[in-house]
Amino acid sequence: AKGGLNVAVHPALRMTQDGKLTSRASAILPKANFSTVKANQKLAVKETLLVKKTELIVDEQPTTNPKNNPYFDSSIGGSTIAPKPRNPKKFKFAEPGKYINLAQQMRNQEKLEKLKQEIAESARKAGIERELELVANAGIRNDPPPTIEWWDKKLVAQESYENFDSNAGAVKDLINNLVQHPVPIEPPLELNTAPPRALILTKKEQKKLRRQNRLEAQREKQDKIRLGLLPPDEARVTKSNFMRVLGQEAILEPSKIEAQMAKQVADRQQKHKDLIASTKKTDEERREKKDRKLKEDTSQLVKIAVFKISRLDHNQHKFKINTNAQQYKLKGTAIISPSMNLVIVEGGPKGISAYKKLMLKRINWDDKPSAQPDTPIASYSPNECILVWEGESNVNSFKNFRLKTFGNDFEVKEYLEGFGVIHYWNAARTFVNEDY
Repeated sequence: AKGGLNVAVHPALRMTQDGKLTSRASAILPKANFSTVKANQKLAVKETLLVKKTELIVDEQPTTNPKNNPYFDSSIGGSTIAPKPRNPKKFKFAEPGKYINLAQQMRNQEKLEKLKQEIAESARKAGIERELELVANAGIRNDPPPTIEWWDKKLVAQESYENFDSNAGAVKDLINNLVQHPVPIEPPLELNTAPPRALILTKKEQKKLRRQNRLEAQREKQDKIRLGLLPPDEARVTKSNFMRVLGQEAILEPSKIEAQMAKQVADRQQKHKDLIASTKKTDEERREKKDRKLKEDTSQLVKIAVFKISRLDHNQHKFKINTNAQQYKLKGTAIISPSMNLVIVEGGPKGISAYKKLMLKRINWDDKPSAQPDTPIASYSPNECILVWEGESNVNSFKNFRLKTFGNDFEVKEYLEGFGVIHYWNAARTFVNEDY
């Protein structure tokens, strides 16, 4: 093809029918040495930097000898020019209450400084500043060490260690290979501290524990029989099983087997009776057990109860009051006077609780005494027993229980003042029963 002026078209301008350059034209046209698109330009920059960094790393040669490096400074420290790896810092959390304690210490220090200033100001005004300094210095001064310690006085004859002879006879006599053990002393404890409670088991757990213990004892017995330590048990023969247990022997000698069976039954019964008799307590042991259950420790705590009775002329009531107080190991007194009847009891919690039940519930105070043949029955007003006061004390006022009869109030007050319990009588005189 030709262009204007009959000049041939340049090969670089030749195109196909589709409007694309021919292969020859594409080869002739110069290509751009840079990216024409913005995204491609950024990618080219990154690749260029990566290539430069790789070249720098390859070009650098590590110096094995620091002295060959003109920039190495030995005063800084280290035998190599390579930097030490830097460990990352860890978190250090403050302990709970650290700064609160520091603040409290600072406040206490400020209070102390303020107090010192006030004391110094007061001393300066009073003119005793010099005397306070002397007293403070005397308090700080410590005593000089002794010339000889107290534990060496028996070993050192003179009052000094200068002429001490370790090979002396007196020294060898005092020193031996024995160790002196001090006598152990129980630590001081409160007397009324409750002992640790035992583990409470249910009925099912108790049966299970008993069954396990019996099974373990039976196994131990069987092991001893196998080892020959115990003789084997005889077969337990009864009327219902002797044919099955003895077999052919029971058929050959029935009379002998029957006698043996009767003897075994009698022995088992006697063994059971002996076991019961061995565990049965004697009369003295039963009394001791009863006294031990009723006896309570009142060295730390004493329960007190005061009763007021309208009329106390029945001998049966007097007997019950006195006998039950003795049985419950109570101390106190029962006072019978024309103006008022008073009962004062002291003891443990269980004894006082049982005695209160006796006085307030068990005794029928409306019972009338049986009249003598020559004595007419007088008209009786309603009789009652009232709990005036109940409390606690740390000491016992009485040594035992006594029933006393007085003719007037003066004798009663004189008697109670001897025990220091006159206030019980005064409280009972002014007591008003609010239930009625």
